[in-house]
Amino acid sequence: MVNRWTELHGILNRLILFVDETDVSMKLAGELEVALDNAFPDDSRFEDLVLTLASYQPGGGPYLYDERAIAKLCQQVIPIVQSELTRCAK
Repeated sequence: MVNRWTELHGILNRLILFVDETDVSMKLAGELEVALDNAFPDDSRFEDLVLTLASYQPGGGPYLYDERAIAKLCQQVIPIVQSELTRCAK
């Protein structure tokens, strides 16, 4: 089983990859959706991002979110994940 610090570090790295546009693939979006939902179940601070990731498609489309929308939400949760990582390191 993966420990909490490793789990959060992986999530943070994925968030940064998306924000930096290094990887904006649907695969990464799917991994983030699952990882965030597992790491922060029932945490309202992540609900918008998890739901948006489920409706992501590069380039967007009808009823779908594009890279810019996802990156904006990823940027908003990075400080929360960093804070959780700091707590785990103590």
